[in-house]
Amino acid sequence: MKTRHFNFHKISLFFFALFMPLTLLAQENEARAVLDQVANKLKNAGGIQAQFTLTTYNGREEAGSSSGTLAVKGRKFKIVTPQIQQWFDGATLWALETGSNEIYVSKPTRVELQQINPYSFIDIYKQGYVLSVEEDTYEGHPIKDIHLISKSTKNPIQELYISIGADNMPFSVRVRMGKKNWLKIRINSIKTGIRFPDSNFALDPSRFPNYEIIDLR
Repeated sequence: MKTRHFNFHKISLFFFALFMPLTLLAQENEARAVLDQVANKLKNAGGIQAQFTLTTYNGREEAGSSSGTLAVKGRKFKIVTPQIQQWFDGATLWALETGSNEIYVSKPTRVELQQINPYSFIDIYKQGYVLSVEEDTYEGHPIKDIHLISKSTKNPIQELYISIGADNMPFSVRVRMGKKNWLKIRINSIKTGIRFPDSNFALDPSRFPNYEIIDLR
């Protein structure tokens, strides 16, 4: 009896090992299909304006929270919070911290932009991540939680979760910073189809005549 039980156990492990990769592949394909739909919807939505709440965590303890607005038009974006304003016109980034009389000008890398723009996940999931998906509910509504884990330890963003509603619109992005600290961006409201002028995504120095321009380009 012991031998038969042992053989059954080995057979069970064999089938588990055989079908587990297929299950993971199916999960990854489903997760990628969901994010493809979300990315296409956002990219075809015209100008996007969102109100968000950003919360940082030290482990499981909330460390701070702030609200702001985000405007997006293609690769261009503008972020306004009580702490900082940032404009990106597709090539140049301007940053102005509240209480400072300095404006920093730079040409950010792709990696730096991923850490600044809350909507960078539109492209980031295609760049070396293992994907999985789970169905859940939030406030009584069905959602899909997409989990991304980087394949490379050199990636500055090692892990993130993207929560997608039934309308294929994201409402929460959670990013792991370092080994245990997290950053959560909750999308409180979103409007699409807005016609932003390009000037909305570039800082006009004439508006800040008494500020020092620190050019890091």
